[in-house]
Amino acid sequence: VFRRFPIHFHTHTHRHLKSLMATDEPTSDEQKVAICEISKLPIVRPRKCDSTSFRHRNKFVPVPVVALKKLPVKVQDHDRVVFGVVYKCADNLRMANGELYSRWSLTDMREPQRLFTLQLRSEAFVRWKGAQGGVTRGSICAILNPRWMDSGSVSLSSIEEIRVERARQVEILGDCPALAICAKKGCDRPCNALLKQLYCKSCQRSAPGD
Repeated sequence: VFRRFPIHFHTHTHRHLKSLMATDEPTSDEQKVAICEISKLPIVRPRKCDSTSFRHRNKFVPVPVVALKKLPVKVQDHDRVVFGVVYKCADNLRMANGELYSRWSLTDMREPQRLFTLQLRSEAFVRWKGAQGGVTRGSICAILNPRWMDSGSVSLSSIEEIRVERARQVEILGDCPALAICAKKGCDRPCNALLKQLYCKSCQRSAPGD
């Protein structure tokens, strides 16, 4: 028996989401805020999924990124999927052996938020690098069967890092209207606009001023 990992939002999130949806101004279907059926995240401008695994939701198990290191590659023939919202992209980075790759910084938008990075290599790098990938800040990503990266093998960072190599291991579901960037000068970490947070969790602890 495999375990499912539901994504929960603070009650304030739903309250502010309703206020965003209750507007008198006419909006197109692409601009309307909804809840993504797959990721359970607030979404605008939804995209069509190409991968069969994502179209058939009973074929995968959503898991938080921290659970990956404890799970096998597949759980009873169900693919594992990590959901995240991109808040920073870095392309054309170079490994020690000269290989080019991309690194995306993501947040799972949970309460509290957990940050992680995705390393895109080989075919995935070619498909999703730069403007051709169509990935921007706020893009909701579904990541299929990523590989957990030991912290010592990539960097000394305490932020979890995962890796994909195939282009179809990544799907962009749409954009998340809840993503905001910390208002503290010099900080580029995410915070939750639907909770009206001005500062990320780290900066909140240091009691920043405007």
